[in-house]
Amino acid sequence: MGRVVALLVGATITLTFAVSLPSQGRAGNSASPPGSAAFGGVGFVEICLGPSRRPDKQKTLRLPKKAAERLIRRGKATLGACEPATLVCNGDKVRVGCGDVATLREDEILQSEQEEEISALVLKDEGPRLPIDDITSVPPRPSVMGRCIDDAYAQEAEVGYAYAIAQDGSLADKGAGGWAVAPWESGPSLAMTETTRMTIASISKPITAVAVMKMLEQYPGIGLDDPFYPLIAGKFSGPFYFGDGTMVNVPGPGVEDVTLRNLLTHRSGLKTGLGCGFGNLTKLLAIGVVGTPGTTYDYENSNFCLLREVIEQVTGDDYIDYVEANVLQPMGITDMSCEQDDVDPARYYNTIQQPGTTFGDYVNSCGAYGWYASAVDLARFLANFRFNTVLSQTSQDKMLGECPNPGDPTGYCLGWISSDTTIGLHHWHNGDWFTGDPCAPSGDLGDIGVIPSACRKGFNGTIMQFPLGIDASLLVNTRGGTNFNPGLKSEVTILRECFKQAFLDANPGVIVPGVAQGRGAQGRGAQGTAPD
Repeated sequence: MGRVVALLVGATITLTFAVSLPSQGRAGNSASPPGSAAFGGVGFVEICLGPSRRPDKQKTLRLPKKAAERLIRRGKATLGACEPATLVCNGDKVRVGCGDVATLREDEILQSEQEEEISALVLKDEGPRLPIDDITSVPPRPSVMGRCIDDAYAQEAEVGYAYAIAQDGSLADKGAGGWAVAPWESGPSLAMTETTRMTIASISKPITAVAVMKMLEQYPGIGLDDPFYPLIAGKFSGPFYFGDGTMVNVPGPGVEDVTLRNLLTHRSGLKTGLGCGFGNLTKLLAIGVVGTPGTTYDYENSNFCLLREVIEQVTGDDYIDYVEANVLQPMGITDMSCEQDDVDPARYYNTIQQPGTTFGDYVNSCGAYGWYASAVDLARFLANFRFNTVLSQTSQDKMLGECPNPGDPTGYCLGWISSDTTIGLHHWHNGDWFTGDPCAPSGDLGDIGVIPSACRKGFNGTIMQFPLGIDASLLVNTRGGTNFNPGLKSEVTILRECFKQAFLDANPGVIVPGVAQGRGAQGRGAQGTAPD
């Protein structure tokens, strides 16, 4: 029997998750009794977060005991309040806060060429529309949806996958297959499980967006349509000198016209391709807008990295601390972080059985990307978002309903992608993260001098809020499908197809031309078995 942990107990609803590992690759439905509220009866303690060698970067936090113990165990904090510290500014260590001029190190300006983020595209879902009705339709059975996912990966070349499906706020099905660390590695192999943490790339963006909306609830004097720049001007203003002696002034033309809504919808009009990090954001703000704020759409990580800065400057908290205290912990999520596991972290692969890679920590840059989470963590996030654990219904309606095009509920809304396809209106976000390593050992770059898609090692995943109370997460530690690797299906496609199949299984009288019906076949079901 699995250990049942309470996710949330509200005034009128009870959300519970079974989080134990099953003996087989799939876990069936489980009836979970109500539990106590998140952190019920758990004391809070003060810790000093940050490196001891940089007292100017330390911060005193008051956290639940379990979260504090985790940080102390990882060497990220010490018990008790921080000692008062004086910021020392000298030579090339001068940073913002030490005067009007800051010197930026070269490594703060350049992005790694080995990692790229692929923009989240609204993938088309062609075909006849399912006659879904919130009143008369029978909700899909998550177990059927889970078997469909297992069947899909029996035909795929992914090294490992994991999923979790919630129904009406409770974990209803979960499963995993393949490897978190593959047998062809030099060390011991490790089976993929539903609680294996992976870097989730751009799935981090909805998390940051929820944090922004929570901040706006806490600071009602700030609105979505207010300019973002005045909120960070205390950190990003005046002349800045780069390592080569180049001087830039911030803010550049038009920056003060860009709103929080523009950043959340990727319609800031700011230059693309500069990325995140203090040096890159400074350069971005100095260049100014190159498009039309509110109109020009460019999916760009820097929009959400600026939102990270807004959260920090408005609240006075470190971004990670704020998200943990105001979003994740109230949802009962304690294992997410911007650091990979210290022991046996999941590795990321291509489709040709090369040794995997890892991505390290993103403590200083996560926001647009960089969170580490499991499939169960993300299903819990979706369920709590659906039931307004953290945000008011008004804020949720804004996130999912106030999309850029008037009268059109689709497109990139406030941190979520909304699509109206054959399965009806649903909300989702995908993530894709990879290295640019050439194929070993030859280093072959292919006929046109680029790295073949089959050689790129990385992550792909999706979270999706379906109609009829279904929320699902699907993560793989192998470079993604469709345009990212033509030999694989995208996780967006697999989740949509499996929702369709489960809906038709639950509503056998519904006839949809061209869509197969009937109960899903049994999945492979064994953890630690590499996909065929």
